[in-house]
Amino acid sequence: MKETHHFTGSCEQKLSLIGFQGSTVEITEVANSLDDMLRGNINYGTPIAGGVLNFGEPTSIKITGLKAGVVLKNFSLTINGVEHTFGDITTQTVNLYNSGTIDYFTRAFNAMVASNDKTMRSKAKFTPSHDLSRADDVNVEIVFNGTFFYLK
Repeated sequence: MKETHHFTGSCEQKLSLIGFQGSTVEITEVANSLDDMLRGNINYGTPIAGGVLNFGEPTSIKITGLKAGVVLKNFSLTINGVEHTFGDITTQTVNLYNSGTIDYFTRAFNAMVASNDKTMRSKAKFTPSHDLSRADDVNVEIVFNGTFFYLK
């Protein structure tokens, strides 16, 4: 008879935001397996059977490197097929994980742990008000901290 075991860990992913002023940009999907992201955690076990998102720090979803005056118009994020449009992002609205988006990120987390291949797949879509190059180092940083379950 197998017993349920659990551990706490963070799934981290970074999407580089690059694009030309006024052009709608779709960032190519980034995919990372839960096993690769969680392997180093204490009490880690596989195969992962499920998980629960831990609210508050260190869970965070934010845009880093955005300079004053740059707007990411009609910014949307899709994680494991669950999409949310955040509207226009400025330096004042770079924290995407807040009381108004907890439901979205919970659904995205649940879709990730329920996926057949246990992989986080993320992509973004937006229209920048200024050219963004790799040198600008503008990124979406996703940190899902959760309690994960496996049977042993």
